[in-house]
Amino acid sequence: MMSNLQPYEVALILGAVILALEMITGVFICLSLAIGLFSVALTEFLSDTFYLERDVLIFAVVAMAAFIGLRLTFRSKGDVKIASKDVNDY
Repeated sequence: MMSNLQPYEVALILGAVILALEMITGVFICLSLAIGLFSVALTEFLSDTFYLERDVLIFAVVAMAAFIGLRLTFRSKGDVKIASKDVNDY
């Protein structure tokens, strides 16, 4: 028997699944996607309405901002490697 889920519950469940996937695999982008889904769930819960266009826009903006912010926060000096010798140097 299926129960009727509210849209914010669906977004919350998807966010938890993607967050669990990030913890299992260690893929950095999954954390940003989970943060985006949690923000959509919060928006839907607070407004008590479901608008697909608004939710997609919030997800995209928050996920991209989270990705850029987390990438800048957790980058290390070893991320960028500069070649000391070029292949084309003879």
